Amino acid sequence: MGEKMDTLTQNLEKMVKEQGLSPAQAVLKAGIGLDNKSELLELVQETGIVDQSGSDSASLIQMTKQLVAGLDPNTKRSLASFLSEIIKESNVSSPPADVQQFITELVGQESPSKIREID
Repeated sequence: MGEKMDTLTQNLEKMVKEQGLSPAQAVLKAGIGLDNKSELLELVQETGIVDQSGSDSASLIQMTKQLVAGLDPNTKRSLASFLSEIIKESNVSSPPADVQQFITELVGQESPSKIREID
């Protein structure tokens, strides 16, 4: 993938195993969250998913939708649950509308609050 992504993956695994953090808590502790869009952008650029020109919020949401389009429904629900957990752990009162819409689209007609019941 890329050096930054490899390092991030190793650090996340270490935090989960050694500190007993949930994956969502480890992601937030690593500085990846809704309040740090530049870090997210840097990661997707390093992996080659997007280039410098496609770096606005709308294009990133569109790219993410394309990446998850082929996932099966259970995987989409798991991803939505994971994203909802990150949002909950970050103490964000409400995610941006485009993020909320993305999560809702992942699970179809189910509400994001119902996602947590699936876990």
